[in-house]
Amino acid sequence: GFDTDAAYYRVQGRNPDGTPNPRYERLVDVDNLIDYMLCTFYVGDCDGPVSNFLGNSRPNNYFCIFNRVNPDGFKFFRHDGEHTLGVRDWCYDRTGPYSAGQQFAQFNPQWLHQQLAANSEYRVRFGDRAHKVLFNNGLLTPGQSTARLMERAGQIETAIIAESARWGDSKRSSPFTRDDHWQPEIDRIVNDYEGYGFPSRTQVLLGQLRAKGWYPNVDAPVLQRLEGR
Repeated sequence: GFDTDAAYYRVQGRNPDGTPNPRYERLVDVDNLIDYMLCTFYVGDCDGPVSNFLGNSRPNNYFCIFNRVNPDGFKFFRHDGEHTLGVRDWCYDRTGPYSAGQQFAQFNPQWLHQQLAANSEYRVRFGDRAHKVLFNNGLLTPGQSTARLMERAGQIETAIIAESARWGDSKRSSPFTRDDHWQPEIDRIVNDYEGYGFPSRTQVLLGQLRAKGWYPNVDAPVLQRLEGR
């Protein structure tokens, strides 16, 4: 449990007042965990780190590393995220909570996030990180997400022709193609306003986070210079 600040700071290698303590092992990189979970929630990944295909009771599709020479907390990485952004209708909201992680053998970053969310300091930090990426042209705003996707799609525009041949199935009357299948999916993600695509996904996620109490209902203050000052 992390409801006390002492427990919250201890796994970060800190004293109860938040100051570093070199005698404590640093196990959690809080910012990395938060960024990982924000990405997971944004794309609505229903197969990692907790898998809907496994009844949401077992983890799947994530990696983590730990620097034993200079310990600075476990780092989590997304992996194999094809079940995202509306591929499955039940991927709309993946904020949980889920039971996967109750047993140590099923530990996963989402379970860790769920436990840390009991701590008010963690929730404040989570809200700060969410504001950074969901507002003011942040990394998870529509324009930024679209630009990132289109840049990557452009890098493989030619290669996808050969790749689409690998998707062919003898049971299909016609093969998969870039123009008939790949490009329409790109267009859907870029233009969909139904809650899965980039135009609406930022606001959808913001609503989900507020419903969980992970982002405040009060808007953040905006600084504005008065005219003539």
